Amino acid sequence: MNRLLLLALLTLLPGTSRAFDANESDRQRHIIISALIVGSAYVVTEDLTTSVLIGLGLGVGKELYDEANNKGGRFDTQDLAADVAGIGIGFLWVKKF
Repeated sequence: MNRLLLLALLTLLPGTSRAFDANESDRQRHIIISALIVGSAYVVTEDLTTSVLIGLGLGVGKELYDEANNKGGRFDTQDLAADVAGIGIGFLWVKKF
């Protein structure tokens, strides 16, 4: 039952949240998306360690992509720190359920 509730929250949150408005900061989006990734991965894998590693891997991968494919792009450690904060929130969220 808890997994079903978590899945429902994950599917409803992006549609009702103002987190994806253009005026919100990039760091806030990194935090929210990373938390959602950890929660979503947990619903699929049912393993918290795997879920955290998926979130971290996607965050690092995104920064590597930005560095390689954007003119003047760089690996942004502040974005990665925001991802880690979001992963921590996702971890605590999953542990709560």
